Amino acid sequence: MGVKKVPAVGKLCHVHWTDVVGFINASASDAVPVKVVSVGYIHKVSDDFIVIASAYYQDENVPHDKREGDFTALPLGMISRIEVI
Repeated sequence: MGVKKVPAVGKLCHVHWTDVVGFINASASDAVPVKVVSVGYIHKVSDDFIVIASAYYQDENVPHDKREGDFTALPLGMISRIEVI
C-alpha cells in the first residue's frame, strides 16, 4: 500500500486510506483496520506524508503555510489512492 503520485497543492480530492482502530473487550477476529475516504484540499506534500484541509479560515494576508483551518496529516503508507474531484 502507499500512494506514489500526489496531486498538486490546492487540488480538491477524495483521499482513500486505511485507519488504525483500537478494540477493547472485543474478539481478536474483530480487530481490523478500517477503510476511510476523506475529502479535502491538498495543503502540503512531503516525502512521508500529506496534509489535507477540510476547511480554511479566509485571511488573504496570511501566507499559505501559516493558514489556519481544519487539517488532517496522513502518512503516505496509509493512503491507497487519491482522486481529484
